[in-house]
Amino acid sequence: MSGISSAVKLSSKNLGKLRTSIPVPKFNREGAKAGIVHFGVGGFHRSHQAVYTARTLAEDNTWGICGVGLVPNDRKMQESLASQDNLYTLLVKNSKTTGVEVIGSIFDYVFAGGDRANDGMKAAEAVIERLASDDTKIVSLTV
Repeated sequence: MSGISSAVKLSSKNLGKLRTSIPVPKFNREGAKAGIVHFGVGGFHRSHQAVYTARTLAEDNTWGICGVGLVPNDRKMQESLASQDNLYTLLVKNSKTTGVEVIGSIFDYVFAGGDRANDGMKAAEAVIERLASDDTKIVSLTV
């Protein structure tokens, strides 16, 4: 089974341990800002809007995404993203190839489907704070 390497946990500190053939974020995530607040961070959002946003971040690091989850099942998304420093892997397949890329455009995720958000603040207050932030340029949603 040549060509198979051991698994590496996806995290910011481990990006340099990935194969060089796997594209990783080309911008400095430290100090970058979330200019987009997006409600409904599901598969469609992560494979489209978040990917195009990642391309933009290489030019302007003020266009990151703060995801917002509203329904109980969104807690799993928040936990999954948090465990990977809000990074995730995009797979693009066609009949001949499979492409792999690490996407880093989601900078934060607020689960507002419960009583408390990530930092202990009331969930609704945390979302309103993001929406009202001077850094927020776009509010979007996937339904």
